[in-house]
Amino acid sequence: MNFSKDLYHRIYEGKPWDITGSDYESLISKVTKDKFKEKFRKYQPPVRWIPPEGYKEVAKHASSFKFINAGALKDDPATEMNAAIYEYLTGIKPVGVETSSAVLHPKQVTFLSAKVGSPEVLYIDRMFIWDYAIAGWLEPLDDLFDSKLEKVYHPEVLSACKINGHYYVVPGIGKGMMCFYRKDLFEEQGIGGPPKTWEDLVEIGKNLTLDTDKDGNIDVWGWVQAFSSEDPRILFENLWSWIYSQGARILDPKLGYPNLNTPEALNALTFLADLVNKHKIASPGITTYGDKPALDQFLMGKAAMLGGWSWNWPRAVSTFGEDKVGIFPWPKSGGYMGTPEGEHASILDLDAWGVNAFASKWQKYAAKMWCDMYRSYQGQWIETCIENNFGYIMDIYKDPEVQKNFPIVKVFLDYSFKYGVIESLPRCADIAHYSAGYLGAAVLGKADPKKTLEKIQKFIDGIFKV
Repeated sequence: MNFSKDLYHRIYEGKPWDITGSDYESLISKVTKDKFKEKFRKYQPPVRWIPPEGYKEVAKHASSFKFINAGALKDDPATEMNAAIYEYLTGIKPVGVETSSAVLHPKQVTFLSAKVGSPEVLYIDRMFIWDYAIAGWLEPLDDLFDSKLEKVYHPEVLSACKINGHYYVVPGIGKGMMCFYRKDLFEEQGIGGPPKTWEDLVEIGKNLTLDTDKDGNIDVWGWVQAFSSEDPRILFENLWSWIYSQGARILDPKLGYPNLNTPEALNALTFLADLVNKHKIASPGITTYGDKPALDQFLMGKAAMLGGWSWNWPRAVSTFGEDKVGIFPWPKSGGYMGTPEGEHASILDLDAWGVNAFASKWQKYAAKMWCDMYRSYQGQWIETCIENNFGYIMDIYKDPEVQKNFPIVKVFLDYSFKYGVIESLPRCADIAHYSAGYLGAAVLGKADPKKTLEKIQKFIDGIFKV
């Protein structure tokens, strides 16, 4: 197969959308939910993917392949449609293997450790990209990129797809971290606008931490975010936002692995602990909140500001109305308490597609074509515009027609995408699991932040210096 030929044209420029009439209606019929069927009838991508040279030969040898899907396909209309388009254009049927997110990673590890070649397409969270690549479980995908095509993607995301100089995954979907606030509460308290810095967050949060019924108990907290010590990933990720907003990163280029024994990490953990214990604008219950419980606190009116994922925005609007809720980018450190000036930063999550290194030759080609299609303008447009996940082709967000027809995409651009940061950290899951309890204790004031980070870094050093 020749994936490299006409790469930029096939993937980015594509062919003007030409699937119409009964053919297109047949594709729509593969989408389960009626509201998305109607959306597909109203809107189509401006261009479609062009399969690579040699795809017909692949179809002679591989009539189908399997891909891992996180959750039920009926809840992923973009995947349903992209799969239907893939089959229509190539004659090869993608078969989704529906897998609960809770067991997806362990399930993949089990069959990959045994060198089982199917499912051929793997669904890989950014936390595991490095581990899968180093283990030899992923087929290199260097021929799916060149220097011209690289420029169309968010640069932070592409850096997470590359391990030791080689591409092992392609962008699938994602989401971004941003902040939400109650406009009505801000107006009631005479606050002009949302915080831009850590200091702003503290001062505004104090004014919005309210005992509304005067019974001596807090009814509305100024700030809430997910920091559950029972979910190591959530806790670890939400610490990152405070590190990134100082302009710092976690991966140490000199060490070649994560470093949490840094001034910026100490600033971050200390600040988060201070929100609970010193400034008292965040509830001590913060270490019990996962993503959804933190959102629920906000939706129930128990918090004035929320740090959370982009998918929270539609829920907030449907609960309060767009006139009563707003968005702001993650506050930068702004020199607060001796921190750097920092920058607005939004964690970008990445769920990537990779090819099972143990698949047979022709199945492997079919799987690579799935990756080829999914990261195309068509594949990313459908994810971004129809399902409102984050696709990672930058020009989709800047397209005036997209902004007109799908206003939420402009929201994603303005408050998250343009501030996006993503790191593919080695042994990330192991570090998250080890550190969860220690970080939670520090946030509640039960452990010293500096000693906590030193202990965690000792564990990290031990992993990589064995």
